[in-house]
Amino acid sequence: LLYEAGEGAIGYAGSTEGVTFERLGAGPLLEATLPEEGSRVGQPAAVWLDGRLFLYYAAPDVGAIFLATVTFDGAPVVEKVDADPLSPGHDPVLGPNVFAEEFDTGAVASPMVRITRFADRPVFDLWYAGRATGDEWTIGFAGSHDGLLFKRFSENPSLPAGGPVERDPAV
Repeated sequence: LLYEAGEGAIGYAGSTEGVTFERLGAGPLLEATLPEEGSRVGQPAAVWLDGRLFLYYAAPDVGAIFLATVTFDGAPVVEKVDADPLSPGHDPVLGPNVFAEEFDTGAVASPMVRITRFADRPVFDLWYAGRATGDEWTIGFAGSHDGLLFKRFSENPSLPAGGPVERDPAV
């Protein structure tokens, strides 16, 4: 179980029966340690692939979603992943959509991820909350073949602020 812990960190807990959980480790599993993350992290979402835990998390101070991988060989080993190692700094997997006048130009947060398969390749499906500056949060979708480079769905927002309306073809 991954959870938002304390003042902007992510903790983890384990259970043998799935009912009662005990915190694992002496401190948080993940904290904001990079300037690009701001001062806090939270809203964890995770999937397993090839023996690694892909841990997506929000950095609310900067309005972006980052990725860390976690392996377990006794104690967990956490590695923060730079989505674009060729550019300077540490890049998120999804940030505000500053190049388009879309619903998510101000911030993205609250990741939810799953892995599906297409032609024997993993496909990472990422749902997220997005908003323009001062607007209500709404739901968007992005997809990726590697879990790092996400492409936004062209029909975003997937669920407009306030929920579906009668004219929404998805309803």
